[in-house]
Amino acid sequence: MLEELSLKNIGGLNSASIQLSGRFIAITGESGAGKSSIVRGLEFIGGKRAQSELIKVGENEAEVQALFYCPASLKLPENICPEEGNLFVKRIFSRNGRGKTFLQGKLVLLSTFSESVGALLRIQSQFAQLELLDSDRQRHILDSYGGKDIVQIQNNLRVIFTEALSKERELRDMESRQKEIIARYQHAEKILQSFRTLSPDADSEQIWEKGIENLTFLINSHGRLEQILAQITGGKTGEGITDSLENICLDIGQLPASYKEAGQAWQSEGNEALVHLQKMAQKIQGFLDSQPLHDLIEDREKTENKLGLLRKLKRLAQVDSIENLIAYCQEADDNLSWLAQSYERIEKVSNRARELRKEASRLAAELRKAREEAALSLGKAVNTSLASMAMEDITFSIEISDLGKIRSTGADEVSFLLASGDMPPGPVMKIASGGELSRLLLALQLSLPQEQIPETLIFDEVEAGLGGKAAVLAGYKLRELSEKCRVILITHEATIAALADQHFVVTRNGNESSIKEIDGEERVAEIARMLSGNATLPEAQEHARKLLSEELTSSSKNRKMHKLMYK
Repeated sequence: MLEELSLKNIGGLNSASIQLSGRFIAITGESGAGKSSIVRGLEFIGGKRAQSELIKVGENEAEVQALFYCPASLKLPENICPEEGNLFVKRIFSRNGRGKTFLQGKLVLLSTFSESVGALLRIQSQFAQLELLDSDRQRHILDSYGGKDIVQIQNNLRVIFTEALSKERELRDMESRQKEIIARYQHAEKILQSFRTLSPDADSEQIWEKGIENLTFLINSHGRLEQILAQITGGKTGEGITDSLENICLDIGQLPASYKEAGQAWQSEGNEALVHLQKMAQKIQGFLDSQPLHDLIEDREKTENKLGLLRKLKRLAQVDSIENLIAYCQEADDNLSWLAQSYERIEKVSNRARELRKEASRLAAELRKAREEAALSLGKAVNTSLASMAMEDITFSIEISDLGKIRSTGADEVSFLLASGDMPPGPVMKIASGGELSRLLLALQLSLPQEQIPETLIFDEVEAGLGGKAAVLAGYKLRELSEKCRVILITHEATIAALADQHFVVTRNGNESSIKEIDGEERVAEIARMLSGNATLPEAQEHARKLLSEELTSSSKNRKMHKLMYK
């Protein structure tokens, strides 16, 4: 519960400090006096993101401090320990966008600060009634009224729903990957089989190309040598050089006797040449026999086949190098292995997703039943409050319809309805006036269970649109709400301000705003000003005293009781 508040350099306030003792506290003042600066300060201490333009003109830094009396159930960071239930909080922010937040003098993150203080304080401005027009907000209000039972079901549903989404996302991802693998690696089995047979490395293509070139040279050389050998030996049917030389030698031997000596020399040389020629033919034949032509041709065909297959694999894999082909085959091997295992995995995930969807449906149905019960109870409570705020002809109800799909918050669409007289119920956005929305919001606050209401509730001109009897009755309901928590009301409505048991007034002098607690004649004057615009008008002062006469006594009693309770 908020006990003290200090503001520095916010809006028009140079420095202001207030100590709270009442349960129902009114803050009033002329329009433009600086009440909004107090609201902004309360918003900042509640964790709202700071706005540098709200720092007082001429200053570079603003500061808000507050003292809360917090319940033992409040969840705080482990290193934060309230002293005798008192929690001191501070927030500083500057024009350069930097800021610091403190809990019990220790620097903490803004998110931690907001979470801790947010449980102690809530602000509802004159625009808060617009939240009632939002279906999600309506659902949240109903669920808050439902208490721990609905919260527990919601938590269970959120866990199941989140896991179901995760499994369905996993299932979609696996099915998508399956399609991608099948499309990309449709020829992969053949490619992998051939690739394993080839076992190429990064240099294989160049090596095989060079090998084919060498084998082609050898084959061509082999053919030329066979031709040379045939020329020497004459082949199988022809007459070669050796036959011609042998015949020459025979012809020399038949020369006349006068050539006998020379002929013998010539014949001897011819025979030697024949022997050398025959040896050469033998060596050529031996060389040819050592490298059979059909073996060379077969080796070239094998190399050409390997090179052709390699290039075909590159085309099938749609790559331009062996390095990329090797990478493709590695990826294909990994992906095809995953694909082989994926069918069983998909079946398991699909079964689990189906189980989770079934459980989510069950929890959603359970949540709907709990909401329907809460809706009936909340409707009765709200109608009771509305009837006491001059809205006897208005009937509030809650419609729960099927959303058509399950979300983490259930499968329901929650709609707040109002019916006037014999008219059928309709959405609040179409039926309720601004004043009726204000009273409906207050009735909902009164209906919420104690654990759903923060220790301190601030209302910023929520009585907008109300007047006369409706304003007075709303004021009584606000005071009734103050029995559950501390209620701080920033208001322009005199009849409501008169009901408060503690009253602060904001005034402005030039560019400076100030705030002080008022009582007695000062309070009479302020109520008179609110009634007539003239604090000194006798008739207004008389009316103000009548409004305050009964409340001053009850206010004193309430403040004494409060001090005893929270001493």
